[in-house]
Amino acid sequence: MKRGSMAAVVLLGIGLGQVCLARQATAQGADAPKSRAAREATDRFDRDGMKAEADARAVRAELREQYVKDLDEARKVALEKGDLDEAQRILRAKEDVARPESRFEIIDARFISMGDPAKGIDPVWTDVTKEVRRLVKNDRVVISLEPQVGDHLKWPQPAQGPAHDYKYLMVVYSIDGDVRQGLVSHPRWRAEFPEPRKSR
Repeated sequence: MKRGSMAAVVLLGIGLGQVCLARQATAQGADAPKSRAAREATDRFDRDGMKAEADARAVRAELREQYVKDLDEARKVALEKGDLDEAQRILRAKEDVARPESRFEIIDARFISMGDPAKGIDPVWTDVTKEVRRLVKNDRVVISLEPQVGDHLKWPQPAQGPAHDYKYLMVVYSIDGDVRQGLVSHPRWRAEFPEPRKSR
């Protein structure tokens, strides 16, 4: 991919990511669209924006890799000229950018109450992305929604009352630039992301 195209993808991903976050902050409560078509449009926009953000991260990694190679060439030239001070400055610049971004990232997490559609009580949700991100350790997150002891007891609740007793968590995350989605729900109130590889 050409550098101009890479920059365009990065800017697009950053821009869409910011727009998605702004929309998620306002598209809740009484002002949120209620029709099926509007909700589908909203979900599609969020999903595509998250994908663009993940693509941008992959492009940034590629740009960083090329930058490190260019710095290596520049340092080689500086050493050939005997300019040790410049070689040291280039080395420090290389160290600043050589650290890769985390390969695992929580993009979005929503704590959802099912409601009771038969009685006209729609599902509602709260954004718990920050709360789930705090649980990440060593590029992995383990989440528990178990009654009485689960992580969710400290989260903002989407709704209260008998119609909202059943709750589940939807998580969107990226691993090596690949965007995935997972659920934590009944009957297993505990999940790990990325999902462990199943032994054969």
